[in-house]
Amino acid sequence: MSHDSFLIRPATDQDIDEIVRIRIKLREYEEKCNRNLWRMSEKEIKGLPAKFKGYIEDENARLVVAEDADANRIIGLGLGRVQFHDSYIPGKSGKIDDIWVDEDYRRKGICKRIVKTLLEFFSDKGVEVICLNYVKGNSFAEIVWPNLGFKDSLIFAQADLNEVLERL
Repeated sequence: MSHDSFLIRPATDQDIDEIVRIRIKLREYEEKCNRNLWRMSEKEIKGLPAKFKGYIEDENARLVVAEDADANRIIGLGLGRVQFHDSYIPGKSGKIDDIWVDEDYRRKGICKRIVKTLLEFFSDKGVEVICLNYVKGNSFAEIVWPNLGFKDSLIFAQADLNEVLERL
């Protein structure tokens, strides 16, 4: 597999089944990283095809797939969205929502190429600030994103209601 055999391209409607497969795989990985993570509901899973179709059609979103051209197989994805903020400065930001590369294809520069493609999209949209969320316990994300310049700015915490009541 040469570097040239991997294509990063905009997703199409024909890719949706594979995108859903990969998104579910990503969520399963995240849940293994952190057992406290909320699980994806059946309703959410059933709605994924329509959600991804919407991103493909949205001019303020970029959904890309990584394809192994030799195997004619989608092996990764990236999703970035421009978000607009009426109540905050900056007035818009880029949000990296999903990044995934199948395990057998990692350490080949594919993730870097996906991220670069999303950053080019954000730049074309006039975005200057990029944000993302990642799961605590995802050791890959905890290393890669800070190394690229991302800094913690908000912590999302959760607790069991009864446990908090007992501690009061």
